Formats: sequence, structure tokens, C-alpha cells
Amino acid sequence: MRAELNEVADRYAREVARLRQELDQLRAAVLARQNAEAELAELYRRREIVRAFGAERDPTAPLN
Repeated sequence: MRAELNEVADRYAREVARLRQELDQLRAAVLARQNAEAELAELYRRREIVRAFGAERDPTAPLN
């Protein structure tokens, strides 16, 4: 009986370790995606700034 309980406990511990490792991998993937999205948003922002500086303003148009 004691050996069976130890075996069950060992299996449970291995399963928990496997699930924790999988969770860590998923967290890393989510973090990588979030970082990529933030970098992309920054690139879009910079592109818009460059476009704005490059645009010619109509001198006859009001400023506001």
C-alpha cells in the first residue's frame, strides 16, 4: 500500500513538473508575441512621424 502511494505521488510530481514546463513555454510564447506587437506599434508610430514630417503643408490652409 505504501509503495503504491509513493508511486502515485511520484507520477503526480512528474505530471506537475511537465505541466509547469509547458506553462513556462506558453508564458514565453505570449511574452514574445506581446513584445513583437509592441515593437510593431512603435514602428507604425515612427512611420507616421516620418510621413508627417515629409508631408507638405498647404500654405493657404488654416493652421487649426
